Amino acid sequence: MIYAEEASKRLEERVAESRDFTLSLDRIYVRNADTYLDVSRTMDNNGSVLITERPGTQDLAEQIANIGSPHTINLIDVGVFEGGTLKVVCDLLQRQGNVINAVTVAVLNSNSEDKLRKSLGSDVKIDAVQEYNLSEWIELRDFFGIDGRKVVGKQGCFVPYWENLSEWASIPGERVENTRKLCQNFNKRLLELLDSQGYNISRIGKPIPKFWR
Repeated sequence: MIYAEEASKRLEERVAESRDFTLSLDRIYVRNADTYLDVSRTMDNNGSVLITERPGTQDLAEQIANIGSPHTINLIDVGVFEGGTLKVVCDLLQRQGNVINAVTVAVLNSNSEDKLRKSLGSDVKIDAVQEYNLSEWIELRDFFGIDGRKVVGKQGCFVPYWENLSEWASIPGERVENTRKLCQNFNKRLLELLDSQGYNISRIGKPIPKFWR
């Protein structure tokens, strides 16, 4: 179990110590970065994953352009499992003349460290608060049902993680149905609580079922 408060504290300590321009992909865990990129994984109609901007934010290319003059960057994220998202973001930043000097994460899957180093290049320093030998890394907030995989062409819609638990969260087949019900029941209670406190829950977006085969 990795606690969010501790991960956030130690990441922010790394950011404060960094001599590079700090760019974070997460606004919740890291609140003292020089700037942020709001990125998300989106699916096309075949279920393939694309890296794009978060709903309601600027186009990803515009976000990168707005960073300004080329920087020597320390790229910050909560964690990395295989590194696909980081690789895409690094490539986009480098095309604009930026230099990726370091990648700092709270959680690193040690099984994928060599793959990540080859992907990013030997010149990029990888700094992990904690390394684990993980078969899977799951954030509990992914199960809350207020976020998920965004869908190309379906504004404000997302597929909750509970729609594909065996592939997206490595939940054993015999436990998928019970886990899905647990997530859905918690989501119902959470939305009722937010609504009772005056939050506009329509801003969360619309969850939709898995739609591809």
